[in-house]
Amino acid sequence: MAFDETGQLTLAIDRAHEQTLSTFVQGPNEEIVSIMTQPRPGFRGIWLCGNQGSGKTHLLRAMTLLGKGIEQRQFVDTKSPRVLADLESASRRGEVIAVDDASEIAHQSGCEEALMATYERLNASNGLLIVGDRLAATATDFSIADLNSRVRSLMHYQMMPLLDEEKSEILRARALHRGYELNDSVLSYWLARGPRDLRLLLTDLDRLDRASLAHQRHVTIPLLKEVLGY
Repeated sequence: MAFDETGQLTLAIDRAHEQTLSTFVQGPNEEIVSIMTQPRPGFRGIWLCGNQGSGKTHLLRAMTLLGKGIEQRQFVDTKSPRVLADLESASRRGEVIAVDDASEIAHQSGCEEALMATYERLNASNGLLIVGDRLAATATDFSIADLNSRVRSLMHYQMMPLLDEEKSEILRARALHRGYELNDSVLSYWLARGPRDLRLLLTDLDRLDRASLAHQRHVTIPLLKEVLGY
């Protein structure tokens, strides 16, 4: 158990490490996972659409942690302050590159050029490029015309939303990873009244974690009501 600089309780959980294929609940996206993980000769490029909470970022990160040669795999978060440095690094090395929220770099000349260079190098080296965004490639508009044509030629897949049963599976697994169980009654009550967005549900789970640890109480419906207000 540790505390941050403000004195608040923090959990020793590496969330990026959790975002592996073994912790990804496929649900209706089983076919996408199968296509992305199946070895194939030659260059492969994939554009993956998905709203926040769809599991898109999890899947992109998981692909860069899959199998051997981790040093040749890189995840690029375009919302990161060091996005240009990460894209330039990706353009020079690696066999699997995943770029999340690609439309964030539209009309940023240096970033667009680095993404274009990444595409060209992976195409020449028979690598794998996975580009994720909430929009389809046809709905994006990069300044570099050739970059538009390249990304629009990628295989396109749309992440499908998870059902409540699959969201329950994720929440239950996260809780078990943290050392406690969420029973069926708590999960049923929560999903009937809580947000539909999985990202918000996981944020709520963090709030429940802190309250449970701070007050030494199990996660029950009364605690859920008290902490989350549902």
